[in-house]
Amino acid sequence: MIHESRSESAPSKQTSFTKGVVFSLTFAFLLCFQLCCFSLAAKTYFQQDVTYRIHVTLNDVTHELSADEEIEYRNNSNQTLQEIYIHLWPNAYKDDQTALAKQLLENGETTFYYSKPESRGYINGLNFKVDNESVEFIYDSVHQDEGRIVLKKALASGEKITISTTFHIKLPSASISRLGHIGQQYMISQWFPKPAVFDAQGWHAFPYLDQGEFYSEFGNFDVSITLPKNYVVGASGVLQDSSEISWMNEKAKEEFVESDDLSFPNSDTALKTLHFKAEKVHDFAWFADKRYHVLNAEIELPESKRKISTWMLFTNSQSAYWKHCSDYVKETLVNYSNWLGDYPYSQITLVDGTIAAGGGMEYPMIAVLGEAITLKDFEYTVVHEVGHNWFYGILGNNERNNPWMDEGLNTYYNLRLMEQLYPKASFVDAYISESYVRFAHLAQYSSKTQYVLAYLSAARKNVDQTITLPATSFTDANYGSSVYSKSGFIFNYLANYLGETLFDSLMHNYYETWKFKHPQPNDLREIFEKGSSKNLDWFFADLLSSKKKLDYKISVIHKTDSNFVVKIKNKAAISGPFALSAIKIKEVVKTVWLDGFEGTKQVAFPIGDYSFLEIDKAWNMPEIRRSNNVIRTRGIFKKIEPLQLQFIGSIENTEKTTINYFPVVGYNQYNNFMAGMALYNHALIQKRFEYLVMPMYAVGSNDLNGSIQLTYHWNPNGILQAIEPHVVFKKYSYRNRPVQLGFVHAAAGIDFNFRKKNVRSPLFQKIKIRNANIWEDTAPYNYAEKQYKKDSYANNYFINSLFYSLKNKRTINPFEIGIGIEQGNNYAKSTLEALYHFSYEHRRKAAEIRVFGGKFIYEANASAQFGFTMNGNNDYAYDNIYLGRNDVEGIFNQQFYMKDAGFKNLTLTPNSMDWMLAANIFIPAPGKIPFAFYSDIGKAASSDKLDYDWGVALVIYRNIFEIYAPIQQSSDLNQLNYFEKIRFVLHLNALNPIEQLKNYFN
Repeated sequence: MIHESRSESAPSKQTSFTKGVVFSLTFAFLLCFQLCCFSLAAKTYFQQDVTYRIHVTLNDVTHELSADEEIEYRNNSNQTLQEIYIHLWPNAYKDDQTALAKQLLENGETTFYYSKPESRGYINGLNFKVDNESVEFIYDSVHQDEGRIVLKKALASGEKITISTTFHIKLPSASISRLGHIGQQYMISQWFPKPAVFDAQGWHAFPYLDQGEFYSEFGNFDVSITLPKNYVVGASGVLQDSSEISWMNEKAKEEFVESDDLSFPNSDTALKTLHFKAEKVHDFAWFADKRYHVLNAEIELPESKRKISTWMLFTNSQSAYWKHCSDYVKETLVNYSNWLGDYPYSQITLVDGTIAAGGGMEYPMIAVLGEAITLKDFEYTVVHEVGHNWFYGILGNNERNNPWMDEGLNTYYNLRLMEQLYPKASFVDAYISESYVRFAHLAQYSSKTQYVLAYLSAARKNVDQTITLPATSFTDANYGSSVYSKSGFIFNYLANYLGETLFDSLMHNYYETWKFKHPQPNDLREIFEKGSSKNLDWFFADLLSSKKKLDYKISVIHKTDSNFVVKIKNKAAISGPFALSAIKIKEVVKTVWLDGFEGTKQVAFPIGDYSFLEIDKAWNMPEIRRSNNVIRTRGIFKKIEPLQLQFIGSIENTEKTTINYFPVVGYNQYNNFMAGMALYNHALIQKRFEYLVMPMYAVGSNDLNGSIQLTYHWNPNGILQAIEPHVVFKKYSYRNRPVQLGFVHAAAGIDFNFRKKNVRSPLFQKIKIRNANIWEDTAPYNYAEKQYKKDSYANNYFINSLFYSLKNKRTINPFEIGIGIEQGNNYAKSTLEALYHFSYEHRRKAAEIRVFGGKFIYEANASAQFGFTMNGNNDYAYDNIYLGRNDVEGIFNQQFYMKDAGFKNLTLTPNSMDWMLAANIFIPAPGKIPFAFYSDIGKAASSDKLDYDWGVALVIYRNIFEIYAPIQQSSDLNQLNYFEKIRFVLHLNALNPIEQLKNYFN
């Protein structure tokens, strides 16, 4: 800043001149400063330049790679570099302490954790040099698949160095990795030492993960691969050897005969060296198998007329699908080139391979495909993986920080192509029969519906996540529902709003501006907002960068001479544009796009002969609630929808009120056989209000029984994830001797689920509050009539309960703790229960230890039925389903539930009205043996001795159906034969239609 002195007298000429000079100099300085800033801004973007020369040899006996590598690295930044960070990603498979191993466990995947050392892999034999001079290499202190070269001489801007090293890789099993082998099938990806990206944000030296993928520098590759002569090899880049090309062409001409043979032929004793080159790519992967069949074709691009060579390499596995692969590749290359810009490379290859990555995995110019469910599923995967050549391959965004920029955009184009090819296909056509599609009223829901449902399944419960989070922040489920489904679907929304012509023009601009570069989110936004001349905050700031929801509601409609005037309310936080359609019977007559707004607005729609108006009839918007999107144009009750009955269930129908139905049967000793119908409104995604009504006629008691369940789901923001008030009503018989006696259970409660601070945390907390009222028939003896006389619901009592649970659902060794307080007629008691699982064998088996403690807070001559039990058979709240809850003999008497002390076998200890302590151990046999060892030990105030039992259990279905046979027990039960001492768990609660239908739909 220039300080200027002032005088009260008039300024002299000299002063004026001085001021003029100061002003001129100031102006010149500011001008220069602005020019410098402009110049610096213009040079802000840079990317480093790399050239790789690698020679690698495969040992297919020991499954190892030996290689040497040379990297020419040019510093195009304006900074001087003191070190170069290097990825050593094969070390991700070294042990169960790597970032990859930990992430897999967090996501519930245990295959890698339980894998044997011989199935794992690593990289070693490193000897880094810079310009032929040895340098220090320092491994990262946390991640052994990351390290850095310390440069002896700093690398200035514009200078280049040559980094060289030898390396050796022990290949892991591809059943636990993307890099590795299955027998002598080799999938070699993310395998060589590779410089991390250095960009305007600095170094991106991150460990290998399969959720949140890669970010690498563009460059050129010159790779030589030596291996036995009879291997067929597919790789990034273009094969340079004319003799090998001729051999591949000859194999492509061979007559193919379908076969189930997947055995490996012997390896040729002679070796060959194949030479591949690739330009302007950021990675190099290769695949080799002696069993590969070969198909090739040539595809002409629509605009440039360039010819692209395509190669398909596949085994006998699903070979019937692979015969169509060339057509699917052509569909993708032609359409993506039309919509975005030409595929820039001269070749593309697809290979068959079973990898831990799942259905498929993309690399520049090549993709690997796993097994598909159906032919259409195979086609979808081909389109997706080939499409990744644009989003990830050519537009090289940072997949770790912004996975939506490749997975989301690629999913949109994947969806667009499938809908173009199959405009009348339902989203489930690839998986279920056409007849069931019609029966379940699914034919109207196109391919895009799967993405909407995936998003809504999380969003309705308010457990969805912001799309623009880094990949490592997502839960495993949300990585699919947000990064893929929601982001792909909202680009479909944007394209429909802007119109495909404008959208394609903008994407062409984005592609041409950023191909072979590293675009950031703002680069895409800038192109769309400038090119469309629209404010797209609702898209980039709200849909992409927040969890805000979209929900428009049609409230009222009235008719004028020229228009329908529709009152529409925005019930959510996003003011996005919306489509309003007029439908006559089932056909869309007219659709208009209207700009979004806040609050309530009246919208004029051209008058016509329409049955109803609907917001987003085509399912192009991520509307959180669709039941309020429709209004009829005539009639008194325009918002009341016609009734539709649906077997089992379907998707929410916006035009009809759907009641789902499902036949149910039941049995207990007192009602005998029961048959009825479950009626409910559950759909594939959670509704706010859900009901289930299940009336059943009982043959034995000759009356109507059944249950009703009503639940409201409220998913607020803040400390609570969900608040769920609910009502349950049940009526059945509980005794039939000397007369038939029934009970009614009526309960009202509310569950509070706490929100997790870290959504990837395995910790879940819940509080349950409930009031239950029980009415029981009694049958006192009538001495005047000399018979037992039924006295309907003469015995009634209430139970109030408060229960807190903490569950750690971590993959290995999960545990749970529950604390409860219960208060009823003349008593109050507290309980503490803890359960710890010791996991082993891929989590299929777990040894368990359970501890229980209970203490009465007060007791005033309360019935002994409310006391703590050793035997698990005092279900005074009528919460569980017993086949013979009050039988004193017979097999049904031997059914029990894990309750209180949880003893598997009977004891003589009476219920305790004071305190009880117990511990239970359950150890399953290893492997597939369906037996387990169990033991229980406990002490109650009602007994002067310690109770125990131990024995062997037959585990037919854990916690559902188990049979417990004692070997030794403390109680002297000589009055029972051995068979009568055996008890069983038959957890009918978990099997009853109410719970099963709830689980099915939610």
